[in-house]
Amino acid sequence: MRKKFILKHMNALYRDYRRKLKAKYYHDPELINRYQRENNKPRKVLKKTTKPVNKEKLANNVDAVSKLEDHMKQRNEGLNQMDDEEIFKKVLGEEKHGYLCAYGHNKSITDHFGVKPTRLNLTHKVVEIEKKADDQVQETTRKMEEKMEEKLAERDIERDKLLAEHDKMWEERFKKLCDSLGVPQTNQIPQNEST
Repeated sequence: MRKKFILKHMNALYRDYRRKLKAKYYHDPELINRYQRENNKPRKVLKKTTKPVNKEKLANNVDAVSKLEDHMKQRNEGLNQMDDEEIFKKVLGEEKHGYLCAYGHNKSITDHFGVKPTRLNLTHKVVEIEKKADDQVQETTRKMEEKMEEKLAERDIERDKLLAEHDKMWEERFKKLCDSLGVPQTNQIPQNEST
C-alpha cells in the first residue's frame, strides 16, 4: 500500500515538473513561432544541430575519397586486380569488431554481410591463404622450371664437350691406324680425272 502511494506521488511530481518546464519554455506568450520556442530551450534540452568541422578529419576524408577514386581508376585501367571491398579495406583499414565503416550508425556487420564477424574474418583469411598458397606454388614451379632449363643447358654443353673429345680421340686413333698400315693420309677427297 505504501509503495503504491509513493509511486503515485513521484508520478505527480514528475508531471508537475514537466508542466512547469513546458509553460516556461514553450507556452510563453512572447514566443511567436517554433524557431523562437526551439531557441528558448535550456542548454541541456537543446539538440545539437551542427558539429564544428574538424579540418584535419575533413582533409583525411577528402584524401580517402581521392584514394578510393584513384584505386578504382587503376582497376578500370587494369593496373590492379582488387575488388571494391579490398580497395575499401586498403584505404580505410580493417573493419573493427561490431563496427562497419561508412554504412551509418544502425548497420552492423551481420546485417550487411549476413554472417558473424568471426566467420567473415575466417573466410577472408582462408581466401588470402589460398591466394598466397597458389602464388607460392606458381613461384616454386617457375623456379623449378628455370633450374631444369639451366641444368639441361649445362648437360647439353657437357655432352657437346664429350662428343668433341670423342671425335678428337677417334681421329687420333684413325691417324695411328693409317700410319701403321702405311696408308697416306689426305684431308682432301681424291677427285676422278674423268670429271
